[in-house]
Amino acid sequence: MAFKLVVSDITTMEVDAIVNPTDSMYSGGGGLDQLIHEKCGDALEKALDELLPLHLGEARATSAFSLPAKYIIHTSGPIWTGRSSLERDVLGSCYRNSIFLAHHLGCRSIAFPLVSSQGKGFPKEVALSVAVDAMKESLREFPDMEVLLVIYGKWVRRFSPAVLDALANDIIKSNDPKREYLKQTSSLEDWDSGLEESSPGRFYSGRMPNLRRSRRGGGRDGESVASIVSDLLEKPTQANLDKIHVSKPFASMLCSLMDSRGVTRTVLANAANLSPAGIHKILNGKSIPEREKIFCFAIALHLSSDKTRDLLTSAGYAVNSSSIREIVLFGLIQNGIYDRREIDELFYNLDFDSLPGSVFDDESPASSDGEAE
Repeated sequence: MAFKLVVSDITTMEVDAIVNPTDSMYSGGGGLDQLIHEKCGDALEKALDELLPLHLGEARATSAFSLPAKYIIHTSGPIWTGRSSLERDVLGSCYRNSIFLAHHLGCRSIAFPLVSSQGKGFPKEVALSVAVDAMKESLREFPDMEVLLVIYGKWVRRFSPAVLDALANDIIKSNDPKREYLKQTSSLEDWDSGLEESSPGRFYSGRMPNLRRSRRGGGRDGESVASIVSDLLEKPTQANLDKIHVSKPFASMLCSLMDSRGVTRTVLANAANLSPAGIHKILNGKSIPEREKIFCFAIALHLSSDKTRDLLTSAGYAVNSSSIREIVLFGLIQNGIYDRREIDELFYNLDFDSLPGSVFDDESPASSDGEAE
């Protein structure tokens, strides 16, 4: 097996596969994801249209088109909150699933950036530790693979070559004389990033995070994540579900915006066609709504385009630049158009799917709990 730490621009590397940290809709919204979209152009956009959305930790592949690699493996990393070891497990799954998929495609070499270390907020040191652990595990399973971790940016100067070499030694446990660092100078900034999620599609590596791998407590009484999951399997009750600690940045931001604008939960529920139970779960951090319901919230709250982006980001989403419907919707918000009848009528005339709570929809508020699919 082989492992290398590389200082380079990952898009110029001649390897079988490079990994692109993206969001659930492959939006190309920033960082390395944006750079890859710009270099590959419309050919990549068309290929991505054929793929289903990504769950966190999943991996799917496309051709690398104009890049020197053969494949681009797209993966979606988690947002860092520092409150749960599950975040590390999901991030580790990005590496394990990508290597598994590369092997399935017949690749012998794969290059990774530090997934989730910019757009998702993972501290560089934590992201590096997770990457090394996941690669170590995968290399035991696929010893013929060459795995490269591509790092650059000012932060890497904090680590001496001796520290980085120790990490490589820790992975390969050998005296391979070919092990070395490719120290290519680069003026580029750190491009690794990504934002976020759905069901299996072509090239899906079907390994979801292993919750039983967690080593830290995840419950209110110090219970492990594995213990909580076992309890849920045996007795799927709300009491057992409530033992799981989750970050609530979206719920907190939404409640704050409601208070500052004097919008009631009833108005918000009607705007997104949610039941009272559905809006209650969202506002109490028990569920994250679908992205288009968040747009409905933004319209009902008369949010600016920046505030709308912030609200989407807090829920793990981004504006999908490959959806003309979403581009039009975001453009309406940018122009301060919040009249739902005007928006719904425009969508009707353009033959777009209507938003939840459309004035042209005679159905009563949904009876679902408002959770994202």
